[in-house]
Amino acid sequence: MEPSQGMTRYSVIAILEMIFRRWFWCALFAFLFAFGISAVYWNGQFSSVELSATFIPAVPSQAANADVPGSYSVLISQSYVTHEEVLDAVAKSVSFAVSAEDLRQAISSEVSENGMSATVTVEWRSRDQAAEILSALKANLSYAVARSAQAGVIKWLESDPAGSAAPAVSRTRAAIVFVIAGLFGALAGAGVAFLIGCFDKRVYDPMSVTYAGDVRVIGMVGRYDDKPDDRQMQQIAAIAMYLKKLAEANDHRLVMCLSPGPQCGTSTIVRDVALVLAGMQMKILIVTVAAQGGLLPSAPSIMPFAPGVDTCTVPWDDKESNPDFDGPLSSALAMGLKQYALVLADCPPLLSHVQLSGLAEGMDTTLLVCGAGVTTREEASAAVSLLSRASDKPVYCVWNFVDRRYEYAYLPVEAEAEPARKVTNEYKNIGADVRL
Repeated sequence: MEPSQGMTRYSVIAILEMIFRRWFWCALFAFLFAFGISAVYWNGQFSSVELSATFIPAVPSQAANADVPGSYSVLISQSYVTHEEVLDAVAKSVSFAVSAEDLRQAISSEVSENGMSATVTVEWRSRDQAAEILSALKANLSYAVARSAQAGVIKWLESDPAGSAAPAVSRTRAAIVFVIAGLFGALAGAGVAFLIGCFDKRVYDPMSVTYAGDVRVIGMVGRYDDKPDDRQMQQIAAIAMYLKKLAEANDHRLVMCLSPGPQCGTSTIVRDVALVLAGMQMKILIVTVAAQGGLLPSAPSIMPFAPGVDTCTVPWDDKESNPDFDGPLSSALAMGLKQYALVLADCPPLLSHVQLSGLAEGMDTTLLVCGAGVTTREEASAAVSLLSRASDKPVYCVWNFVDRRYEYAYLPVEAEAEPARKVTNEYKNIGADVRL
């Protein structure tokens, strides 16, 4: 395949995905166009009235035509209904401005089945004007027929002057109008969806992201409402098994979990991973780092969350980034290293608390949780850049809320193994480099 063909095919697929991802706009515009234009069409049909009059030959012509069914005189007379001279005379006879072409569209005629009468119908917007047109048409048609040697003389039958009816609306035509209007609406919605997609910088395809550092994507998790199903649990289990491998092989037991921005589901990923690891007979501590300052408690309170999983909450303070500051977060993480197989620090969004990047150097593993359809490319790149400035360790990434095409995406982590954590006998601040 030529490169230009590949790019063209990729561009078309990307545009279609961009539109179908925002199908709501196509459906909304199709609905509005279909019902809106159909309402205008039906209103236009029912806002007009029909007036009709029937004539018969009073003195029929003696000419005959065996090939034409019905009375020859009626057929000749009917041919004068839309005659140019008759229409011009009617246009000049009425009290309002109207063209002969408008009259041609409004006037129709039909011969009865026995061929002995013909009915002339006027369809117009106003009943009074329709009555005036019909009256002028009867007079001018009678005069034109009387002047014709072939048609003879016609007689108009009595009709109810107050009688009028709405024109019959073809259901087939109404359905065609509805469908065509809906298609035009869907095209308009597709255009709107495309424009919105051009200005939407959020990431929907994690595979298209280019990171500004050493990033290793270790898992993707699909969206779920309340409880993950088997497919999501398998995806979470793959992440948990990789963290378990790092903890057992490299003694990487301090895991810093955070996201570039809000609403990426970091806490949910931390909780589900902890439950899976607890099912593997590992004792897990979740340290929730609250994003507010204030008075710092002297010691965190450990609370059971589930069998094998404990949790505690400590407030974040910018002083935690100072190596000489021994705060509650440092104490909680140091205590977790002694009593638990793995410590998961659930941190606030990084871009809202840039000082959190100072913790990366003292942590064993940094787990960056990004949200498909939530995180922008700029946010992902900025978060990785901040973490890379603070530490030369790789950033492990998990993409949350991915669609079904990545439900079985288990990407290979092709990188050299990290060195094991050095063990010393000194306590230091976690934000700098805590080692036991």
